[in-house]
Amino acid sequence: SKLHKANNRFLCFWKSHSLRSIFPIATSTSNSNNAAPTSKHRYIVIIRDPRDVVVSYYEYLRLIGSPVFACSFDTFFQLFLCGMVPGGSYWQWIIDWDRCQSTHNGSRDEVLWLYYEDLKQDTAKQVRRIITFLGVASIIHSDEDIKEIVENSDLQSMRSMVQTGKDTYPLNFFRKGVVGDYKLRLNAEQVALMNAMNRTHFNGLSELNKLKYVHQ
Repeated sequence: SKLHKANNRFLCFWKSHSLRSIFPIATSTSNSNNAAPTSKHRYIVIIRDPRDVVVSYYEYLRLIGSPVFACSFDTFFQLFLCGMVPGGSYWQWIIDWDRCQSTHNGSRDEVLWLYYEDLKQDTAKQVRRIITFLGVASIIHSDEDIKEIVENSDLQSMRSMVQTGKDTYPLNFFRKGVVGDYKLRLNAEQVALMNAMNRTHFNGLSELNKLKYVHQ
């Protein structure tokens, strides 16, 4: 790729579902215990409507055959609300990453927040945001570059990669990839509960005061 040719150390990245508070990389580095921080890390945090997350996560756990959560969706929904699922509370996960915006040991990590819904609505626009955030616009900038990234990120393209063995995700891992699938699965009471959880947990976050899920 262009990035690898320009800098063979560029692909030093780590995809994780970890909480920021237990992320196994220090926020900053220094030459001594008393020295000022000398570097920061860049994080891209992708968030999705929790109402869609609970549906998608349930289907994922069914796909991988999780024995602990071989239960009905209604039961799983209650567990999800309580944070009693693998990875814990989705709301707490976002709150934890939001704290990354605060000053830490005299330094601030750089965080780019992306909405899954925005990625679906205008992938090219969000790709350009990522390129700018990573500081590689001098390498990736043409319309053809963006088009190639968008095409390779398409749901059908990713499914094809799995089917042909180019990717190691389970078959059927890429299920629907749609926005608003919760409308087909959640009843009115469940939607109301999720909306209440969003308002309770997301109001007042430093970076996410305008979180689009809060006032629905």
